[in-house]
Amino acid sequence: SKRCSNHNNISSRCVVSSPLPLASSLINRWILVLFGFHMLLAITAILTRKNWPIQTVLLMACLIGTLGATYINDFAMEHWKLFAGQAYFDPSGFFISVMYSAPLIFIAIVILINSLFLMSELLIAIKVRDFKKAAKAKKNRSKKTAAGKKTGSSANSSKKPKSE
Repeated sequence: SKRCSNHNNISSRCVVSSPLPLASSLINRWILVLFGFHMLLAITAILTRKNWPIQTVLLMACLIGTLGATYINDFAMEHWKLFAGQAYFDPSGFFISVMYSAPLIFIAIVILINSLFLMSELLIAIKVRDFKKAAKAKKNRSKKTAAGKKTGSSANSSKKPKSE
């Protein structure tokens, strides 16, 4: 039903009431679900940032999901009435690129940056260990050399020359 009020002939206001008052908000529920999916994926990526296997799976899922966006767009263009109130999906794929692929690519970039950071920390830890190992080996060599000189000089001084 439609109710209109015309108070001062300057502007008229019409209110359309729907038999389902929440229908318009429920139609776009899938967008909220999509947003929730991206948030869950991002939170999972952050919470598992030091777990290489999970990060790898998340990265691959983001990249495969992005690669599959064209197929999802084609399917959604044909069947949009099943889940949406209007046809958001176009042949150019702009809507799915912005709403679906862009967040996945952003999450993938965050995972890659985190991986680079973790690899740099690992490289630094390995180099520090190598330097400590080399310093310890050098110290042990210098102790052996010093001990060898002491032993060699005391052994030579303890030997008496043979008189013939």
